[in-house]
Amino acid sequence: MTQDQTQTKEDEEEAPPPEYLIEVAQTDQDSRAIGLVIASRRCYVDQQADDAPPTRSSDPKVFIKRIASHCAAAEDYLLPDTPLKDAIFRVMLAGGNVPTTPESISEILSEKWAMTAYPRDVSPKVIQRLLDNSEAYGIFKIPVPEEEEEVEDAEESTQVGEEATAESDEGETVEDQ
Repeated sequence: MTQDQTQTKEDEEEAPPPEYLIEVAQTDQDSRAIGLVIASRRCYVDQQADDAPPTRSSDPKVFIKRIASHCAAAEDYLLPDTPLKDAIFRVMLAGGNVPTTPESISEILSEKWAMTAYPRDVSPKVIQRLLDNSEAYGIFKIPVPEEEEEVEDAEESTQVGEEATAESDEGETVEDQ
């Protein structure tokens, strides 16, 4: 193993796990009716209590609060035969749509589905792979601030380097005259 490979492996171990969030505003801008998608993930009792069906303009935050406060505890909210990507979405909604890691989702699903007739791989690695490909659900990885700072630092270094080069070019011109 080379030193670069060792360094990369150490960096991966030290890096905090990625966090994910359902981007309600971004998804609505992309012309997806995320409010309707979220409303449809409520428990049966909550859906039956509606006076009128949700519309495209319904506020998804209201549904998220209702899911977190009521539906998350309902027995029919996260059934063992729920498709895994939908189960991940439901876990995030039940948590109030706060930034979450694949590890925490894996733990929740492992606890909920411990004694099921439908055994599935809900390891953090599988969950992360599904999260990375869940744009249809409006799930996005939260950028790590460190990565953004490194990009900004690189841009600043480039600009400083360009200014220093320009100054030295000007200095040579003045001295040559």
